[in-house]
Amino acid sequence: MVMRLMRSGTSSGFFKYVIFALLGMSVGGLVVMDVRGVLTGGNVGGSDVARIENDTISIQSFDKALQRSLARYRNISPQEAYKIGLAQEILTGEIRTYYLLNEARKIGIAFDKDRIALQVAKLIKPNARPGQSLQETLDMMLRYQRMSEAEFIDTIKRESSGDLIMQALRAGFKPDNKFLANDLYQTQNQTRDIEIILFPDSSIENIKPPTEDQLKKLYNSIKNIKFKVPEYRTAKIMIFDPKKIKVEVSSSDGEAKDYYDKNIDKFRIGEQLVITQALIDDEKQAQEIYDLVKTGKTLKDATKQVTGTTEKYFEKRSFETSAMLPSLLDAVKSIKNGEITTPTKTMLGYHIIRLDKVIPPSIRKFEEIKTSVINDLNQEKREEEIYKISEKVDESIDKGKTLDEIAKEYDLEISSIGPVDNKGIGVNEEKVLKDISGQDQKVIVDLIFELLDGETSLLQELPSGKVAAFALSDIKPKHIKEFINVRDDLLKKYISDQKHATNEENVERLLAEIKTGGATFKSVSQEQNKKVQEIKDITISGKIPAPLLDKHRPDIFETYIGEYKILEFDDKFAIMKVSGFNIPEISGNAKNDIVSIKKTLSEEAGDEMFLMYIRSLSKKYPAKINTRLLEQAYAQKDNK
Repeated sequence: MVMRLMRSGTSSGFFKYVIFALLGMSVGGLVVMDVRGVLTGGNVGGSDVARIENDTISIQSFDKALQRSLARYRNISPQEAYKIGLAQEILTGEIRTYYLLNEARKIGIAFDKDRIALQVAKLIKPNARPGQSLQETLDMMLRYQRMSEAEFIDTIKRESSGDLIMQALRAGFKPDNKFLANDLYQTQNQTRDIEIILFPDSSIENIKPPTEDQLKKLYNSIKNIKFKVPEYRTAKIMIFDPKKIKVEVSSSDGEAKDYYDKNIDKFRIGEQLVITQALIDDEKQAQEIYDLVKTGKTLKDATKQVTGTTEKYFEKRSFETSAMLPSLLDAVKSIKNGEITTPTKTMLGYHIIRLDKVIPPSIRKFEEIKTSVINDLNQEKREEEIYKISEKVDESIDKGKTLDEIAKEYDLEISSIGPVDNKGIGVNEEKVLKDISGQDQKVIVDLIFELLDGETSLLQELPSGKVAAFALSDIKPKHIKEFINVRDDLLKKYISDQKHATNEENVERLLAEIKTGGATFKSVSQEQNKKVQEIKDITISGKIPAPLLDKHRPDIFETYIGEYKILEFDDKFAIMKVSGFNIPEISGNAKNDIVSIKKTLSEEAGDEMFLMYIRSLSKKYPAKINTRLLEQAYAQKDNK
């Protein structure tokens, strides 16, 4: 893992997750749903895990998809994923994409090469490094995903088919949620008024002290919960930061020229169009700008006159035709130099474009890019040297050198972690790893708890892209605190529990008197010398007024007006009376909230509708899974 990182650059850790962030793939795809109920076993094929109509999913391709999906979970092996049902869920997601692909084929949805190429370019372009071509970016992404270009394109086609069908379904599904949204708004914004009488446990006196046997019985009943001390570990961590390692490298002009000659295709530039354009959100404004230009105004002046600013005006920008949106390219190709297009709509808005110049395909001259090539070669050499140093560090660890010795030799950062339990919590309930990146915390704790006493790990790549080695320096084994050490705490707990139980009995007796007419809420407060506390406008969500707790909210809103209920606190009880309520009227102020509620209802209804659609497709294109092959591949003992 570390070696791949070093060979491909210090930022390469990012690319492990980028394809799934872009595509969503099976697990996080269109709508998370379970269609396993319609899957059946059967004669699928010796090396296929599933068959959907004429499509098959081989064990090899599924294993790749499984490994890629598990990369974002960290430390979950395929065998563990199979055991907990995650592997089957991922296979279900893969099958779902084939349901949609089959339906797309049947209704005639197809994606030509140009459209797929455009989609691929759009996905990978934000991840290109400076000076890196889209093909180089794609190659790097695919390398880290262990995915071929053909597999990537196939995935794009399947995902695009599903997205298009889903968009079409949602566009035609517009339920009327007006009345339900109004009801939900009123429900969510209703309030309650209550009166409470508090009865603190501290008012209970004359509790008989426990015997030693009673304390020991209490100890034995709660020791595995209250007095269990987990295993704590302390470890050293050495950060291997390539940026801080001093490496001297250089490349000659001759090396740069040799690289240039051998990789000449990388320096080819396709046909470019130099264009000036106004990009407008509003169609009417775009047409007004076009009309003004036709009367003799410049595009810049026309844009400023209509919009009041030149922020939407972009002058003489060059674009490779291969990277332009098809609709824009068609519009620009239809005009001559100096002419403008009619307003052309894309997902970005309305474009009015003037063609300034057409630059034919060319190859960038060596002298123009020599400095860039030398910088790239130097970077590659530096990465190779860093990789060699990482190997030396691992060799030093294998030979028994301590992290302190290695850190001193290479001027690396070293620090201590712990004591920490297997959840990342310290002995005083503090978060020991709070200063470490959130995505790294669990991985670091897992690594520390995998080490044997005195063992040092090799360099490990963390989810954040950092690289580190760990040395276990101390283990405090889990144990249960002895009775003698917790006796005072047990005595306090026993007295506290007895007071709480006695208090509860008294409060229940008083409430029974109120309900049977033997007393009133007011008379109880007077007889017990307790104040009645009024609390108004309690909401169904959000902050709850003191001394109430969030757990009391259901009791408050489930109790009828004028009725009573006991509320329990850690150190007291309360008799509550619900004295009033308020349900808001639907007014102009509620408009934005209701719009938001209706949107949520529509989305949820759309998801449910799409789920029903997927279920219908699962019956239309029955899928069979090779359960025996899955079991043979993943139901074995995990040797991780």
